[in-house]
Formats: sequence, structure tokens, C-alpha cells
Amino acid sequence: MTLIRLWYAVCALVCIASVVQCRAMQGLSITGTVRDSAGKSMTGASVVLVELQKRDVVHADGSFHLIGVPAGVYTLGVRRVGYRDVILRRAFSRDTVVTIVMQEFTYKTSDVIVQGERQSSTPSVTRDAIVLTPADLDKHRGQTVGEALQTVAGVTLLQTGPSIAKPVIRGLHSQRVVVVNGGVQQEGQQWGAEHAPEIDPFSPNKIEILKGAAGVEYGAGAIGGVVRIEPEPLRFGTPLSGSVIANYFSNNRQPAGSLILDYGKLPVAENAAVRTQVSWRRAGDSHTPLYSLTNTAFSELSASVTAGIRNDDYEAEARYSYFGTELGILRASHIGNYNDMIRAIELGEPLIQREFSYTIAPPKQQIAHHLATVRFSTSTYLGKWDVQYGFQFNDRAEFDAHNTRISDSSFLAQALLRPAMTMKLFTHTLDAKLNHHEVETMSGVVGIQLMQQTNDRSGRVFLIPDFTSVNAGVYAIENLTLEGWAFNAGIRYDVRWQQAFPRLQGTTQTQLREETFASLSGAVGVMKVFGSSSLALNLTSAWRPPSINELFSNDVHHGTAQFEIGNAALSPERNISADMTLNLRGDAAQASVSVYAQRMSGFIYLLPDRTNPTITFRGVFPTMRYVQSNATMAGMELNGEIQLITWLRLQTVASMIRTMNLATREPLIFMPSDRARLTLHAHTEELYGMENPYIEAAVQLVRRQENVPVGIDYTEPPAGYALADLAAGGTIHTLGLELTLNCEVRNLLNQPYRDYLSRYRYFALDVGRNIVFRISFPFGSQHSS
Repeated sequence: MTLIRLWYAVCALVCIASVVQCRAMQGLSITGTVRDSAGKSMTGASVVLVELQKRDVVHADGSFHLIGVPAGVYTLGVRRVGYRDVILRRAFSRDTVVTIVMQEFTYKTSDVIVQGERQSSTPSVTRDAIVLTPADLDKHRGQTVGEALQTVAGVTLLQTGPSIAKPVIRGLHSQRVVVVNGGVQQEGQQWGAEHAPEIDPFSPNKIEILKGAAGVEYGAGAIGGVVRIEPEPLRFGTPLSGSVIANYFSNNRQPAGSLILDYGKLPVAENAAVRTQVSWRRAGDSHTPLYSLTNTAFSELSASVTAGIRNDDYEAEARYSYFGTELGILRASHIGNYNDMIRAIELGEPLIQREFSYTIAPPKQQIAHHLATVRFSTSTYLGKWDVQYGFQFNDRAEFDAHNTRISDSSFLAQALLRPAMTMKLFTHTLDAKLNHHEVETMSGVVGIQLMQQTNDRSGRVFLIPDFTSVNAGVYAIENLTLEGWAFNAGIRYDVRWQQAFPRLQGTTQTQLREETFASLSGAVGVMKVFGSSSLALNLTSAWRPPSINELFSNDVHHGTAQFEIGNAALSPERNISADMTLNLRGDAAQASVSVYAQRMSGFIYLLPDRTNPTITFRGVFPTMRYVQSNATMAGMELNGEIQLITWLRLQTVASMIRTMNLATREPLIFMPSDRARLTLHAHTEELYGMENPYIEAAVQLVRRQENVPVGIDYTEPPAGYALADLAAGGTIHTLGLELTLNCEVRNLLNQPYRDYLSRYRYFALDVGRNIVFRISFPFGSQHSS
């Protein structure tokens, strides 16, 4: 009944907005574009007509629209974090088009987002989001996309060796966290704990993290949160330009680099632009402080091309990207017999060790991910329409350690070296939405999302079956802003139909399983703004149907070195959550404090079966079973900064989470440990000819995870640890180039440790000291501007 009432309330808001909008159409309109000094769209900047309190948020193409404005003299203000405010005072007597250029602050502020200065692209004004800017990402480029997120409060990493890192948001990950890549939801067998997003780590220009259930905006899979990854906008109107990025990682002797080329003055059309990017990485075995991690080498090649055209009526863009990688799986995680497995866990170090090598041998994975997308947007009297189609083809091959017994190159040997399992996932998506013009103080969006998937499995391993699925969702979100207040309400309905062919238990025969899941998601929020600070409260109810692997897994999962068993009786998850965020900002200090709690009905998780390890002809593996239980999760996050003196600031990020399995009255397994990160950052505008030089020292403190169920796991949680990091960098001008240099030392003291969320913690330590060198420089018109 609550959801039905919520639906009526949203419909009423939409109807009111429509009536008010029709009245507003009788006035004049103020439209325009907002860009930075380099011509890039200032997406997310806030635009306000002060006297009338009419507001809009700059769209992806840099445009804004204010309609229903009576003739008169008004103050037009534009604001975005990291840029100087723009204030225009002028008379408006007819429909007017303005162009606004924003100048970036010389001194970089922190990433604490204060409402009213949002860079977020989420349509819910009361939701708190963290935005990582290009300057933040430049410090982490070249490793994994996940590593760039680990300094955000409430975000940790689920790691499978050095090359695979998945974001964990408030204890949830994989199919509970939606990753949006350039407007398209990333689909690549993300249910696997070792299946990281297939995204070039050099490609993001901005990453936005939306914590907590976001099912209204992003569908049933966003029960845990959203990570939005945006590439750099096309550079319209500029001649040939580009940039070069080169990295080196000492721990695994990894060179990495990327080349980007932009051209915004095509002979065929002045209002067209194109960008190409090629990236490459090659790494050998990683090292812990005590030994080498045998067979953790990897190689990676990525490429993309983007073309777009825009004019006063519309904007269109097409993009293709390829991501290919071959990565080794820790050899010691694939054990030959039961006694060796127990001995390896008790010993605490790999049974198989070798000298450093770039060789990638079985067990290993080979992945190729193709993404093609077309986006079209146009503005009408109703608002801005955005339509985007996406196609993805994820080709994954997994080789088990059994193949290492083949040593000759005969035809028979090569035939036996075929993958133990291949999975080919084809995904089609279509998103269409209307952001209606802000009318009076009301704004919103209505949309529809469609997705069709087909998975084609082959090989002797039957981890997940062939399946076909169709998803459809419709949603509406409305925002209302009053003097010092903001309100938000949204409703969504999703339906999922799927057809799978799992094996009958104990046989090689398959059976047809056809299922349909459908339900509502809803959200309401309120925010009070006082001065430069704010307090926001959000209530959400979201759901998620069980995924194919949770229902029908029944074989060895090579990447995690465990035997997973699904549960066909699983029902959908449903959560009811509340979160409150307090943003405070003063002259010399700012902070963001969030508290949250949620109840998960039918929470699905993997439970170790320590008494029954699975013995196969490929070896012995820990047994993991999918089970379901009602559960609660609650936590707190802190993000703060104090400006000690003009050139020195202290930053802190901390998070904790507590969970409870309501059936057993014990904590849930595999949840993040309490952690805090303290950073001392020194920064000035110029020093001995170097621009924006900085040096920072950080300490990462992680507490031992003591909130675990008793006697369930194969080993006790590892001890807590403290890691020290050191980084320095800046920009110099030499040989006609603008060189940005950065050196970072991770795990400065080469401290041995194991993280509780490491998938290899049963068998090995995490990696030791890693010295990272980065250099980048722009060229062409980008450099001259």
C-alpha cells in the first residue's frame, strides 16, 4: 500500500508539473551553454535566476534552459565545484541565448560534495554523490578502475590478485552494484567475484559514485549503488590535439601507456568531432614482501573511437570500444588433493612458487569485451530528450590448471589446451528519457529502459547454463525546491523474464527453466540547506531478482578457485533502507558524515561448506553454496578536511559497517573491515619552476574483521594492518611540452598483510611495496589552449 500511495504522489507531482509548465510556456525563455576555458561542457553546473529562483542543471551537451520568465532585469548565476562563480546582471525582454565560460580555481579543493555545488548527474537532488575529477584520476591511471575508488568513504575493493579489483559499496558488490560506462550499463558476467569491469583504466574522465540503493534511476541491479564512468567529452571546434600517458609499476615490472587523439575540425562538417584512444599494459608476476605470486602476470590492450556531431537542434554521438586481456590465476590456488589444500591454508603461503616471469600459464582467463553505442539528444518545448542504444559482446574463456600437464605442441595437446569453459554474453540495451524543463521550482525525468541478453556457454565446465533474458523498466522522478528545502520522489516498475537450461543434479542432461520476476522500487528524500551546509534524508525500497549463477551454478569457478553450487529455490531480494548525510562547510574546514541502515529480505550470499570440499579430476576446491536469509546492515562514513595553513591540509576518510543474519543472529560473512585513511597534503601554486607541485603522505588503518560467523570459513580472518603511502608530483614546462609528473610509493614500508576481502587470502599475502611512476603531456591545440 505504501508503494501504491507513493505512485499516486509521484503521478500527482508530474501532473502538477505539467499544468505549471503549460502556464510557464507563456513567458520568455533563457537558454545557453556553459563551458570551461578549453571548450568542454560544464555538465552538472547549477544555473539559477536569482530573483525568481528558477533553476536548471547543465546537461551533457553543455546546455541549460529556463522558460516561463517574465520580462525584466535579473541576476543569472552559474556555479560548479572547482570553478569560479559566474554572475550576470542584465535585462531580458525577449527569448535570449547566452554563452558562459567558467574559469577553474588555481587551488584544488577537496572532493567533499556540498549540496548546491553538485557535479552529480543523478536526477535525485537529495542524493549525496562523490565525484572524482580528472585531477583525482590522474593519480591512479594505469592500474584498475577499482583502485581509483578506494579513497572514497564507504567504498572498498574485492580483489582477486593484483589485476582484478571490484568496487564494494557499503558491503555490496557484483550484481548489486551497477557500473555505467559512457551512459551504458556495463554487462560482462559481473556476477563473478573475480570478474572486474572490462574498462580501460586510462579512459575515465570523471567517475561518480552513488552510494546506497538507486533502483529508481538505474533498475533492479542497483540495490547497492552505482558507479558512473564518463569519458572525456569530444573537443568540438579544435584542430588536431591529444595527449600521451606513460606509467611504470615496479612491483610487477609493468609498463603501461595510452595515446589519445582528438580532432574537432573535420573537413566534412565543422560541427563534428572525433576521438581515438589506444592503451596497453603488460605485467609480470606480482610480489609480496616475502615471495612471488606465481602466475599472476597479465597483458591488456584497449582501443576506442568516438565520433559526434552537434548543432542548435540536436547532438548525436557514436562510440565503439574494445577491451582485451589475458590474466593468470595464482597457481597455488588450484590444489591437487584435499590434504594439500588443508596444508596450503594452514601454511599460509603458496605451495607453488617460482622466480619472476611474464609467462601467463593455466589457470588463466582470456577476455574480450566489445561495446558499441549510439546516443541522440534534442531539446523540445517539453524538455531534453536523450535516447541511447548499446550493444555489448563479452567473450570470456577460462583455462584450468589441469592443462599444465600438457607439455608438447602436438595437435592433440593443443586440442586439450582448449578452454575448460567459454561464455559468450550478448547484450542489447535501449534507454530513453525526458528531462523536462525546470518549471517554477520543479524538475524531473521520466524514462524507459530495455535490455535483452543471451549467454552461450561451451566447454567441459558447467558453471552457469545457457540462458536468455529480457528486462524492462519504466520510472519517474520529480524534484521540488523551495526556499532552503529540496524534496525528491521517484517510482519505478521492473519486470525480468528469463529462460535457462541448467543441468539436472548429478547428470549431464539439461532442463528448461522459465521464470518471471516483477516488482516496484520507490524512493523519497528531503534536504534542508542552511548557509553552505546541508542535511539530507533518503528512504528507499528496492529489489533484485536472483541472478543465473545464484540459481544454477554447479561447477568449479576457476578465477576464485572454488566450487560453487547454486540454489534454484531462491526468491528475489528486497531492501528497505534509510540514509542521512550531513554536509558541513566552513572557511578552513569541511566534512561529510553519513549514517545508513537497511533491512534485506532474502539476502543471497555464498556460504563456505568447510566440511565438504569438492574433489574433481581438476583438483580439490573449497565448496561454496548460495543460501538466502533476512539480514540487516548499518554503517557510518566520514569524509573530512582541515586547512591547517595556506599550503597544508589534513584529510580523513573512515567507514564502518555492522551486519546481522536474522536467522542465525550472527554477522554476515565477507563484509568489509573497519578502516580509516589519514592524508597530509602540501600544495602550492609554484615551486622552483614547477607548477602546482604537491607532496602527500597517507596512512591506511584497517581493523581485523571480528564480526564474522563462527566456524563457517576455512580460516580465521587475517590480522588488521597499517600501510603507509607517499606521493609527489607537479607540472613542468620543457622542450615545448607541458609535462605532468607523478611518483607514488604504495605500501612504503613493504608491510606483509592480508585483506579480508582478498580472494587469495587463504593461500597468500597481498602485494608488497609498489613504486609507480607516471608522466603525461598534451600536444596540439589542447596544449596551446
